[in-house]
Amino acid sequence: MAHQSMVGKHSLDPTGVSQHEVLRPWECEVVRDQGFALKRHWKPRPEGGDLFTLGVASYSDAVDRHDAHLKEAGGINPVMRANFDWLCERIRIGFEDLLGRPVSYNEECALPAFHIFIFDGGDQTDDQPSSRAHFDMQWMDAMPRCRPEETFLSHYLSRALTR
Repeated sequence: MAHQSMVGKHSLDPTGVSQHEVLRPWECEVVRDQGFALKRHWKPRPEGGDLFTLGVASYSDAVDRHDAHLKEAGGINPVMRANFDWLCERIRIGFEDLLGRPVSYNEECALPAFHIFIFDGGDQTDDQPSSRAHFDMQWMDAMPRCRPEETFLSHYLSRALTR
């Protein structure tokens, strides 16, 4: 009997998304500080303003430019590995535990990236961050020849680290 994957059932269904604690507060500070120390590697986002990416955001950078995406990933992945390997490994293991299946990164594609928002100190009283919540599907452009269950981890890792 073939193994029926829960991933295939839920990978595109927002109701199948759950939250899991990955970092302790002090570890968040370590990741933040390391991200700021790598400012020379920040990539300004086309949306403009004070929004940057550290790494390659597959869900947006691969859209209609798969080969360029792979080239960019090959350039920044060593930086991401050197600085965040422990975090990538923790997330990978977390997904293995959650899915009950082996999980690995495709070394040709981008490792999880970070979006960086520079806060200008302005009043955020009326900000409604939940109104900006969305479910990106452009991640499929990063691996156009793969089935969704094969790219599930790539999508969720990108989302988990860019929040």
